[in-house]
Amino acid sequence: MGLGAAAVAAATPSRLFASGSGPTAVVIGAGIGGLSAAWELLKVGFQVSIFEKEKYTGGRMV
Repeated sequence: MGLGAAAVAAATPSRLFASGSGPTAVVIGAGIGGLSAAWELLKVGFQVSIFEKEKYTGGRMV
């Protein structure tokens, strides 16, 4: 799943899920920094959960 797809396809706005098969990681915030960190973790095999307090992703970029 790509970075944009993970952000757009989330069923629950406060928690976004991304796939992976290795160790787990939690990213707090779905702004550009959080999404970039999640993407880098996914590329090396982590299972990533992203938490966001707002009902949208993108942080200050929105």
